[in-house]
Amino acid sequence: MLSTPTVSASFVPNRYGHAIFKINGSGLTGAEEINLFFSEGYFLNSHAVEIFKSSGSNGYNARHRLIAGQEYGIVLMPGDVIVEKSERTTENLRNVGMRHYGYGEPFAGMIPPIRRKISNEQMKEMNIWAITVLHCSIADHLGDSFMLRISRGGSGQFVVGYYDTLGNLWSGDDMFAFPFPLS
Repeated sequence: MLSTPTVSASFVPNRYGHAIFKINGSGLTGAEEINLFFSEGYFLNSHAVEIFKSSGSNGYNARHRLIAGQEYGIVLMPGDVIVEKSERTTENLRNVGMRHYGYGEPFAGMIPPIRRKISNEQMKEMNIWAITVLHCSIADHLGDSFMLRISRGGSGQFVVGYYDTLGNLWSGDDMFAFPFPLS
C-alpha cells in the first residue's frame, strides 16, 4: 500500500500521514441541509438532492444525520493507498480504511460539515479534486446507488451524488473521508 498524501497546512497529519480534523454535528434534516447549501451558494446535483431527501431504513434522516452538538473526528485517506487502479473499488477502499487503519464506518452526514470546512483552495493545496464518503449507498428514485462527495471546480463548490456500483473504480488522486474516535 502507498500512502503519500499532501496534507494542507490547515490540517494535522495522523501517524499514517492522513489529514485529520474535527467537525460538529448540526442535527439538520436532509431537506434543511439542501436549503442551507443553496442559501450559502453551493452547487448540488440532482442525485445529491435525492440522497438528502431519501427515506426508508437507509435514508439520510434515518441513518446518516449527525447528532447536533456532537464533535466528530474525520480523517482523509488518499485513494492511492491502493496502488493498482483495478483494485481501487468501493469495497476495497472501505476495507483498507476500516480494517487496516482502524477508521470507523462512514456515513453520509459527514459531507455537509466537511464541505463547509474544506474550501476549494485547501483542496487545490492538497492536490485533490474530490472527497468521497464511502457510506452505504443510498438509492435514488430509480433504485440506482449513489454516494455523496464534494468536489472543486472552476465555477464553484460542489456537493454531488456519485454513482456507485460494486465494480466502480476510484481515482488514486481522490480522498476518502472516514470517522475516527476522539479520545
